[in-house]
Order: sequence, then structure tokens, then C-alpha cells
Amino acid sequence: MKIGSIVQRQQLGHKAQGIAAALLPFEADGRIAVEAFQNHLRTTRRAGLMNAVNMDTGYVNYLSE
Repeated sequence: MKIGSIVQRQQLGHKAQGIAAALLPFEADGRIAVEAFQNHLRTTRRAGLMNAVNMDTGYVNYLSE
């Protein structure tokens, strides 16, 4: 299930607004999933939310570089 399909099904009484923290997706081999991240940011913006990037989501200790 993708965010876009959920947004299309919802009938909101008002326009969604706010800020969503963006999680950084990774490929199975550990590389950053750049295309998936870009799609996530675009979909979040189309849903009416601002993207908050470079926020600490509690996983910083898992990064190796």
C-alpha cells in the first residue's frame, strides 16, 4: 500500500496540513534508495504536507559513516 493510494481514498473535510518527518529508505545491499526517497518526498508534498528532512528519528546509531 502506498501513501498516494491512501490519500486518494480519503475524503477529508479540510485540506491536510502539517510537517512529516521523512525516513531515508535503503536498498537490500545497504545503499540509499534514492529513487524511492524522491518518490516519497513528492508523494508527501502532493498530500499537502511539508517534508522535514535531516531530522533525528532515533536510528542515527545504525549509520556507519
